[in-house]
Amino acid sequence: MKTPRWAPHALAFGLAILLSAAAQVNPILPVAMVVGALVATWIFMSPFHLALMFCVVLFARPSELLPALESLSIPKLLALASIATFFLHRLFARRVEATRSPFHPPMIALTGAVFLSTQLGTDRAASMTLFTDSFVKIIVIYVLLVHLVDRPARVATTYVVMSTTVGFMALYSMYAKSTGLILVEGSRAAYVGALGDPNDFSLVLFMYVPFLVEGTMQTKGLKRVGLAILTLVLVMGMAGTQSRGGFMGLSLALAVMFHDRGSLKTRLAALPLGLVVVVLLVLLSGAGERESGAVGAGEIDESAQGRLDAWIAGGRMLMRHPLLGVGFGSFALNYEGYCLNPVIWGQHETHNSYIKVAAETGLAGLIPFMTLVFLTLREAHRLRSYALHEPNLLARAAMRAALPTACGFVLITFFLSQSWSWYFYVLFGQVAAMGVLRTNAVGARDAVPETSPSLVQQRTA
Repeated sequence: MKTPRWAPHALAFGLAILLSAAAQVNPILPVAMVVGALVATWIFMSPFHLALMFCVVLFARPSELLPALESLSIPKLLALASIATFFLHRLFARRVEATRSPFHPPMIALTGAVFLSTQLGTDRAASMTLFTDSFVKIIVIYVLLVHLVDRPARVATTYVVMSTTVGFMALYSMYAKSTGLILVEGSRAAYVGALGDPNDFSLVLFMYVPFLVEGTMQTKGLKRVGLAILTLVLVMGMAGTQSRGGFMGLSLALAVMFHDRGSLKTRLAALPLGLVVVVLLVLLSGAGERESGAVGAGEIDESAQGRLDAWIAGGRMLMRHPLLGVGFGSFALNYEGYCLNPVIWGQHETHNSYIKVAAETGLAGLIPFMTLVFLTLREAHRLRSYALHEPNLLARAAMRAALPTACGFVLITFFLSQSWSWYFYVLFGQVAAMGVLRTNAVGARDAVPETSPSLVQQRTA
């Protein structure tokens, strides 16, 4: 049915009356209504923007930085708005099919294992609270990343926005350290809330360092200058945390990043240079002088012994409950019942993401979780060579950085309890999304049919 010619004029007249009435209530209200309508249209036209905003909030944690925002429940509202907008947009666009990825089956299996361990674990109420507060956001951010980061330009935008967000977090941390506002163990920089542990904060800062290094090498001009400055900010932030695990992950990432770049002589020359840079960072940050207190004469320090005690306790939990573990998020609650004469009594964390998954969700959770880790490393390895054909330089940098980021991330999380935070799943989602792009591009290239001579003769005849 054809739209009447008078319809746009009638709509404009109606809007003018509405805005005039709103101005009688409050002069600012019409401006707010127009801005709100434009923002809503911008978001609905591309749910990617809202999803990216949700990801930024998960990292920056504004409600922990400004406690007055806690009552607004911003992460939950954004999670609900993001997933609702995504489905509505797909429904109106008549694109109801899901993006295909080998990451989906293990992610579904892990979700099922987590839910079952929530219902059958030690403390069902606490596990269910953690599931609704944290794991639901994990599912949302994974779905959004895989389905909405569907073109190279969006890959580039995601990495630039997230690395800039983490850069501001690093600047705040350095400011807090210089003013004495946030200090751990007297000299270590940290962030706020869940990232109040310097080791956890170092992991978040590390996540986008490989992308920034690759981007600095791939781009030119002002882009290169901006990416180089941002790289320096994140590295300085990592140095401020004095995290030994963070420096180990950074060393591995740099080694992976340069192992296939240039000639053999160039790589052999770059290896000692990279080691010198990391050693200098360790020395300047003071990480080598950290002491956690020795257990006894000639024995390892308390921090290392505490980790070993937690790992042993986690192994005993898995052996006692091999199928579904002791319950989602219930390691600390069960620690005293499974530890063997530890140096630290009371509730304690695993300090190992993989043992935490095994202890809390058993083999039902560990197998799909490790499958996701394996798929991430495999796809990241494929992306590193495929990226050479990508014309978008920032997207190329993101694809090239996927493998060093994944390798360093896996190493760092071996010493951290981050299995149920969203950083793992942001990594899974980003690599899965780029893997879908790679698969589609390769499939489209292979689908170009070769015209057979017989068919040409038939058409000519």
